[in-house]
Amino acid sequence: PRYFQLTGLYEYQQPLPGAPGLDWYVGLGAHLGNVYYKDYNGGRLLLGGDLIAGLEYAFPTAPFAISLDWKPSFNFTNDYNDYWFAGLALSLRYTFR
Repeated sequence: PRYFQLTGLYEYQQPLPGAPGLDWYVGLGAHLGNVYYKDYNGGRLLLGGDLIAGLEYAFPTAPFAISLDWKPSFNFTNDYNDYWFAGLALSLRYTFR
């Protein structure tokens, strides 16, 4: 299947005590999108909720941060009603200081 999805998240982030440069974060949000299968006549709407939890390390001497997060989601619409617990991601981000 092909799909397109936009996700918006609200996150709460705090330093991890005793670990300089390391933060933890949690959050929640929602997604909206479209999934297309060849056996359907057209696409199907995706609408659902998302959670996120992770750790982020900001390098002290470089403008980069690396993070590991888990983002499970649930779809509320059409034939795509399911939980998706496999949303594990590793990210490298440029940070403005």
